[in-house]
Amino acid sequence: MERFNLPGVIRFVDGTHVAILNPGRDREHQYVNRKGYHSKNVQLICGPNNRIYALNAAHGSASHDAFIWRTSNINTILQVHLTEDGDRNSWLLGDSGYPLMPYPLTPFPHPPENTPEWRFNNAHRRARSCIEQCIGILKGRFRCLLSERALRYSPPKAGTIINACVILHNIMIERDLPLPPEVDILNAIYQHQVDEDNDHPDHQN
Repeated sequence: MERFNLPGVIRFVDGTHVAILNPGRDREHQYVNRKGYHSKNVQLICGPNNRIYALNAAHGSASHDAFIWRTSNINTILQVHLTEDGDRNSWLLGDSGYPLMPYPLTPFPHPPENTPEWRFNNAHRRARSCIEQCIGILKGRFRCLLSERALRYSPPKAGTIINACVILHNIMIERDLPLPPEVDILNAIYQHQVDEDNDHPDHQN
């Protein structure tokens, strides 16, 4: 990611909310987010080309980004990669909702202006716009994933639909298919950012 002055950064990780129906009284507490609606917290890993390389749509919105990351297969794979191969030159970027680990790299909390940490945070914020754009394209193409729509299915079936949308998204990216003119990426990005701010009130980028 040389254009952001962050050498070695190859991917971005973030969570995004996808609204679903109330899953029922027994499990409702697992799916109510900070904005008060029912949703899944979907973990995505993407590259600067807007392709999605990993997805976890198994968790309700009551699960924090850090928990989803720690229990994800990709975290286990990367930890093995670090331990066995000793690779310390490739990084993921994540926001302040993620734990500081060898993977991913997170921003410094409240650094003073014009310090190296402050400059890193600025580069970090600019670079992470890549995953916000990717999420905007995904939700813009598949508007059933937008918060005002809601997937009207059980959590497992909603997860299957999310996975299918991501597969189709990647096919469209690979084939360089243009976005339909009615797709409002900026609105989808804005919705994602609002959800992020509600999840991380002290959000640092």
